[in-house]
Amino acid sequence: PNPNAVIAANDEMAFGAVEAAKAAGIAGDVVVIGYDALPEALTMVRDGDLYGTVEQFPGEQARTGLRTLVDFLRENKSPNDHDIYITPKLITQDNLSEAERLGEIEGEAAAPAADETPLTIAFSVPDMAFPFFVFMESQVREEAAKLGVEIVTLDGQNQVPKQTADMEAAIAKGYDAVLISPLTADAMAPAVQQVVDAGIPVVTVDRTVVDVKTLAHVGADNVLGGEQQGNALLELFPDGATIFELTGTPGSSPAIDRSAGLHNIIDGQAQIEVACNQTAEFRRDKGLSVTENCLGATPNP
Repeated sequence: PNPNAVIAANDEMAFGAVEAAKAAGIAGDVVVIGYDALPEALTMVRDGDLYGTVEQFPGEQARTGLRTLVDFLRENKSPNDHDIYITPKLITQDNLSEAERLGEIEGEAAAPAADETPLTIAFSVPDMAFPFFVFMESQVREEAAKLGVEIVTLDGQNQVPKQTADMEAAIAKGYDAVLISPLTADAMAPAVQQVVDAGIPVVTVDRTVVDVKTLAHVGADNVLGGEQQGNALLELFPDGATIFELTGTPGSSPAIDRSAGLHNIIDGQAQIEVACNQTAEFRRDKGLSVTENCLGATPNP
């Protein structure tokens, strides 16, 4: 049967799912819930094309990660806790005003104090093709201007070898610190370890790496965010539902945690049937094609 809902691990995949549902003529009958609260997603929530999206406050993540590095470099101050989690929130029409990127006011950059040592910090992201990371990078630069810090943005271009080479370049150029959102938790661990071994402090943001002792990790609680998607399903469909689950990049910590949170809620709920579970790699075009494939594989009787 056609699904009652599509749960996507990010908004880009949710957009593709909405397009597929519209093409199949079932858009009005399918609830789609995304993750990231991109401006386009907020517009779609407002207009009723998207039921909801999980806000994980990327601007606050980025600013907190940068401030953590600067406090360590300038004051030798380590964070009280290694893992700094920001509580996500499911945004629907009922609480649209609570989204981070709705009515955002840009502050003026403050000049650095004369006695502050100039710092150069590398900010490495998985792929600047993702609007999520474009926004996060803008927030890092805005905060850096207030702190008197130079930011060098390194675009991983969705390739582990490229992001690894960027880490090697950060070591060679002697940057003061590295703020990184690693493409995957396992594959990027050796490169991040090399940076740590070189004596350069590292803070991971949004995504983390395994078995590397970084200065800190700042991110949303993605398990909780997935649980919020699951709870929304149970509230919307108390009598049961057939759903499609679109997961993110295999091996990335958000993809793993968001799916785990969703299944914390729906596993054991006999009335919820996951008819299709596939990765769409956090991409809109794949969100469209995977949803179309799922619809083709689960036709109405």
